[in-house]
Amino acid sequence: MRALAPDLLAGADVEQALREPLVLAAFASGDPLGNMGAAIGGFIRKRPTSFRSRTSRRGGLMAPGVGELSTDRASTAVEVRLASDDLATLCWPDGSSDRHAVRPMKRLANTHIRLPAQPHFLIEDRLGMAASDYDALDHHAPTWAEAMRTAASALSQAYPLYWAAILECAREVILFHSNSRNSFATTDSHGSCFINIAGAEPSVAMMIEEMAHQCGHIVFSSIAHDPASMLAPAPETPLAHLLRGGEEHRTVWSALHGLVTECLIAKSLDLCLVSNALCHADALECLARLSFIMRKLSNDLRQMNAAPLFTPRGQQLYRVILNDYLAIGVRLDAQTRSHCFQSQTYNFDYAAFNVDNPAFRAERPTAHQ
Repeated sequence: MRALAPDLLAGADVEQALREPLVLAAFASGDPLGNMGAAIGGFIRKRPTSFRSRTSRRGGLMAPGVGELSTDRASTAVEVRLASDDLATLCWPDGSSDRHAVRPMKRLANTHIRLPAQPHFLIEDRLGMAASDYDALDHHAPTWAEAMRTAASALSQAYPLYWAAILECAREVILFHSNSRNSFATTDSHGSCFINIAGAEPSVAMMIEEMAHQCGHIVFSSIAHDPASMLAPAPETPLAHLLRGGEEHRTVWSALHGLVTECLIAKSLDLCLVSNALCHADALECLARLSFIMRKLSNDLRQMNAAPLFTPRGQQLYRVILNDYLAIGVRLDAQTRSHCFQSQTYNFDYAAFNVDNPAFRAERPTAHQ
């Protein structure tokens, strides 16, 4: 590790770094230098002076903990040498080098919430945020940050075990505004939780769900970097190939990620309801979101049980998720069996839910018995 990234690891606790499975996975991959900077940079809270990485398909690049750069070379390996907080020398495989300005990260004051500079290299590739999106983001982000503070407080009290895992694996939240992309997490920027705030009113319940969801991907990526230990087929195998009919576009590995995160969302919402830490309006929305995610979890449990997917370790994980689902379902069924979701798509829409369920606002969520 020191030979490949001497400046990145200088002064760091290498033994602690070695406990991060994703770092080891980066070294074991077919192209270790291409993603090592993102893996290690997401784990070690330290400003690097030199690291190796790869530009995005539009030439973007992120310096972990420092800022973002734009180049004219797409999908190209590069060594980044940071001369200062605002200047970097990029050394290319053909032996050439050039200097580039580093755009600093923009953070909301007194938070770990970051807003993308224009353009953020991942959002540029995957979202294409327009100038108006950045303006909307700057305007609405402070209100969303307040909703996130309340959500974080509720989640940390209600589900301390999961909250501890989030604090260990997640490094920052990046809010963005886009009408063409869902919230996401990616190992290209390990530890970053990307949350889309477009098209919704600031909501504590939505932030509980989004943090549980995207941080769930980060936590699972950190501890389950070897798919073969849990899945019998190759991770890139289309799940549809193992099912009899039905529409399914995910790989078996992305489906397992979905199963895990759906369970974490359900437990997070359920335990926040049980804790009585939410006001009545937030608790009602939590109940509606929990009802919706339990239906998605039920469907995925059924699909993945019908296919020959799991190794013994994977079967153990499946049983844990199934037991959590059944335990929540026993308490939830009487309150939610009549809920209608005819207007819902992939992302839950609370306004549409209330139109489909006009009597819902008169309900009162109940805790564990």
